Amino acid sequence: MFCKLAPAPSALDPALPPGAGRLFATGFRFGDSAGTTGPFIINDVTTVVAAGDFADTDYVGAAVAQYLDPLKPGIPPGTESGTSAVLERSGTAFDGLGGALTFDDFFPMRTLARRGRELNLGALPGTGHPAPSLTRVVLTRVITETYTACVVDDSARTHRQELWEVYLPGPTDAWQLPTPPVGWPRQEAGGDLAGLVDPATTPEDDALAHGATTFHLGTLSDFDYDRLRFVDTRLHATHVTHNEVAY
Repeated sequence: MFCKLAPAPSALDPALPPGAGRLFATGFRFGDSAGTTGPFIINDVTTVVAAGDFADTDYVGAAVAQYLDPLKPGIPPGTESGTSAVLERSGTAFDGLGGALTFDDFFPMRTLARRGRELNLGALPGTGHPAPSLTRVVLTRVITETYTACVVDDSARTHRQELWEVYLPGPTDAWQLPTPPVGWPRQEAGGDLAGLVDPATTPEDDALAHGATTFHLGTLSDFDYDRLRFVDTRLHATHVTHNEVAY
């Protein structure tokens, strides 16, 4: 779990929520929360005083939950690689002298599955967290290339090629991948892979990944999915959960 703070421009522009500027870490706290349900209290948060080089600074706290040991007993199947985070963007929880942060409403990590061209997300429980505002789903081609650093093929680098980006409203937990018309990009793969890439036919060492990130936009009191500019999602997110599996 860690604390960040954000300098200008967010502190200088009342139209921007805390954390809309560049972020840098000023303090860290780690803890084992396995087997507990919270609330999780982070005491003695360290920061810097908003003066001198750090003038016009907003304070933003963030707590990130993930399984550092994916083989640890008791982890719900399908969430081993998941991450959930809460951002304290009120700007009042602590100041330049530090303070304490309490987090008790994480989104649960959502499972991901596919049935043909239907993609599914694990349903969120009805209580214990704020209502989801939207979910961003990305279908990605992951390409791995080996190269020589000291000896032949001793190193590897990974490239990610985004194939589909889909936004879903509220608590949506299933959606259908459209079938592109003949002549559209990547349509020739056909079947469940139409509009994607068939790794079995490509010369690269590649694979397909299915990732999804659910957001609660807590700084928007008048949130309207149909009027949201998706590019502004990060400016208003207070709760986030992400997971990714093989397609």
